[in-house]
Amino acid sequence: MVCKRFAAKSLTAPPIHLPLDRFRESSVFEITGIDLCGPLFIKPKAKAWMVLFTCAVYRAIHLEVVTSLSTEAFIQSLRRFIARRGRPTTIVASG
Repeated sequence: MVCKRFAAKSLTAPPIHLPLDRFRESSVFEITGIDLCGPLFIKPKAKAWMVLFTCAVYRAIHLEVVTSLSTEAFIQSLRRFIARRGRPTTIVASG
């Protein structure tokens, strides 16, 4: 009698083909993804949203808080991100 647990063959998964932007050598936030999350309820009648900037290569994150979903609020958060982290070469927006 042979134990199936110890005689089992290991499963090999096929290699995953990632986009070139995901594994090339680059600086942090050179390739950036942008997403919004929220609303976050700060006070009984006040809402805020988070703008989530993610580095596609190193998976680092940068969070910015905005108080509205207007274009002006988003552009201000993008300007704050660029002032702190530098200008990305590629921006990927979800949605």
